[in-house]
Amino acid sequence: MSLVKPNILAEALGITTDALRKRRHRVTKSSNLSTDAYDYIVTGSGRVMYQLDSVPQSVRGTVEKITTKRTKQKHEDLDRKSTRLNSSHAP
Repeated sequence: MSLVKPNILAEALGITTDALRKRRHRVTKSSNLSTDAYDYIVTGSGRVMYQLDSVPQSVRGTVEKITTKRTKQKHEDLDRKSTRLNSSHAP
């Protein structure tokens, strides 16, 4: 079971963390469960962590894209890809 911080999940869903919190409260108060309800855990310090397993597969892929660290590229490789840098370098 892996846990996701609310700001990462909110970014993946394209909403704010406040909207995510309001969804959580709305589902908790209503008697019927919504399809937008994601399982979460409240830590000892009172912070909420969402369970990645309860999130739809499409959102999981977006979360993984956000959380994976991109590999560093050499400066020469960046020079070749960037048109701004290519135009500033004299031959």
